Amino acid sequence: MLKKGLIWDFVGKLFNQGITFFVSIFLARLLLPEDFALIAMVMGFIGIARIFVDFGLSQALIQSQNTTDIHYSSIFWLNLFFAIFISILFFLSAPSIAFFYHQPDIINLAKVLSITFAIGALGSVHIAMLKKKMDFKYLSITNIISATLSGCIGIYMAFNNYGVWSIVVQQISAAAIRLFLLWYGTRWLPLFKFSWSAIKPLWNFSKKLFISGLLETVAQQLDVFIIGKLFMPATLGFYSRGKSLNQLIANYSASSLSSVLFPALSKIQNNLAEVKQKVIAFFRLATLTSFFLGGLLFIIAEDLIVLMFTEKWLPTVPYFRIMVLTTFAYPVSVILLTPLTSLGRSDIFLKLEIIKKIILVPTYIIGFQFGLTGFLYAQLISHIIGISLNGYYTGKLIHWKLSKQWVELLTYGLPAYLGAGLLFIYLPQSSIQNHFLHLLISGIIFTIYYTIFNLLFKTTGMQLILNLVQTFYKKMRLKNKKNL
Repeated sequence: MLKKGLIWDFVGKLFNQGITFFVSIFLARLLLPEDFALIAMVMGFIGIARIFVDFGLSQALIQSQNTTDIHYSSIFWLNLFFAIFISILFFLSAPSIAFFYHQPDIINLAKVLSITFAIGALGSVHIAMLKKKMDFKYLSITNIISATLSGCIGIYMAFNNYGVWSIVVQQISAAAIRLFLLWYGTRWLPLFKFSWSAIKPLWNFSKKLFISGLLETVAQQLDVFIIGKLFMPATLGFYSRGKSLNQLIANYSASSLSSVLFPALSKIQNNLAEVKQKVIAFFRLATLTSFFLGGLLFIIAEDLIVLMFTEKWLPTVPYFRIMVLTTFAYPVSVILLTPLTSLGRSDIFLKLEIIKKIILVPTYIIGFQFGLTGFLYAQLISHIIGISLNGYYTGKLIHWKLSKQWVELLTYGLPAYLGAGLLFIYLPQSSIQNHFLHLLISGIIFTIYYTIFNLLFKTTGMQLILNLVQTFYKKMRLKNKKNL
């Protein structure tokens, strides 16, 4: 069940994020950096407001082992109530958001995007039900279809000169299509009943996740608020393009692991030895893939940006290069934090988030004293501190020392960044004028080097990947034989 879920979620995200990536290339070529800046400004506030729709109750449904229809229905109606309230509040707050950035064009964008709160709330419980059942196959299909259809709509509108509205309609249509497929696939309808007593035990767990999620979301969006306020919109456009591309890579290398790990650990939460075993295995997979992607992207950053988005996005390259040095941070943190939530220790999770956010404040203050580049390097330092804190508390819970975690990180990280640094010095982009050729040659060299290193030293992360591939291959062969 665990391997099947992991494979389906991984394949689904591969296609889904591939489609999203493909769509973003078209939109970046057709639209201006300022268009993406306007969307980033609005989405910063939306990201924070969205936390107040669910309050972490969907995760509580997945974690709880005693849920009935009244639990699902009560949370459904509660989420919908708050979503409608926040949609109205966000609609009315649109002029204030525009005033904050001194961008009057934001008003109508914010008003239209306010509908996404209600659309998202209508499907949040259905997603929790599918994850609880480990039905990642249907979730993957849903995300692929919604990303494809909404992407086509966005590209069509961009080709027809709708500008920033192409992105707005794309996001709304993606949410609406996903909602329809979720309701169609689960065939679940909420009861016209509501029970505070059913929500109360779930709230005891979720309230700490809600506060943690709020702190994390504010921290993630704070850079957009500051850059949007202090710099020109084009600068935010370049920064947000690099950030979204880096997040795409980070999510790709971790989200499948975390999506499957949380419900899996929740089912075995009484067996600490097995929990530790699975966490270590997922940790190794996350570190190997994220360090590989980080090193590769550092080398081919300029080629990638120019080939995908054209030379008008060249100012994104130096920002993106620093960002990919932190690509490992999100996957590793997600894996380390998952045991806390799946074992019901949301109190430790909240404590951690508060400590990390206190550390983050001086990071922002000091970093911005040296401009945007200084801020990005300060972020790298804060990520390293954050990983150490996550590892310390989770290690105490599952009896896995922080020193051993860092040995794992250095085992995969040092070779990746050393190889990337040497290639960057001895095979710079200027040595091969053709961007595609440089990307191809440097990418192949780095991939061969990193693969050989892991095979030669028989790293456990590589062995796990080979086992997953072998399992998937055997299942495909068996399925083909049955069809014949």
